[in-house]
Amino acid sequence: AFVASVADTDADGCLVGLLEPPDGGEPQEVHFAGVWGRDGSAPFPAGSRFPLTASLLPLDFLMERRVVSEIVEAPLLSPEQIAYLQRSGVQALVNIPLRAGNRTIGFTAVYRRRTGPFSEASLRLYEALSGQVSVALERVWLLEVARRQAEEETALRALSDRLARAMDMEALLQSAAEGLEQALRAGGVYIELGPAPLDTDLPGNGRGRNER
Repeated sequence: AFVASVADTDADGCLVGLLEPPDGGEPQEVHFAGVWGRDGSAPFPAGSRFPLTASLLPLDFLMERRVVSEIVEAPLLSPEQIAYLQRSGVQALVNIPLRAGNRTIGFTAVYRRRTGPFSEASLRLYEALSGQVSVALERVWLLEVARRQAEEETALRALSDRLARAMDMEALLQSAAEGLEQALRAGGVYIELGPAPLDTDLPGNGRGRNER
């Protein structure tokens, strides 16, 4: 719906980028989840991911609303970044952050292959469409969080049942390791047992130390 609506304007292309991870931590990479170009090409391939340290669009630029009628005047972009966008045909650009609550989870970028101002009607449309994308992404993210929580709770219940059925120490440790590996989605679990406490070290034993 976003791409189809943008295509009805005078834009020549658009990008939908997601900042990952999306859980409110420090973003590490950009995932271009949606890409469209009127001529079939785009500055970035659909589905591509770039570390933010190597991204051609810096995080500070993506985190704010930007309306750039001439890409050579874009703030925060280096000459190399501007040159790359120009080679890709980007001459004018609108960047709108995608927000979920107080988090910025991505951005939409609408571009043209010629310089000049964007109409107020187009800007209002891009803002409205970006708001719809934000709501949809937030809904998907909440569903994913709920799904993971349900999986973790199921895995922990299964672990508790397995530990309750364990008949000896070896079986108990094996069940604990397998259950934790599943619950934590870990590649492996290592459990190390320390030496058993001496009888004199047990609390309440008058023969041990009595520290206050």
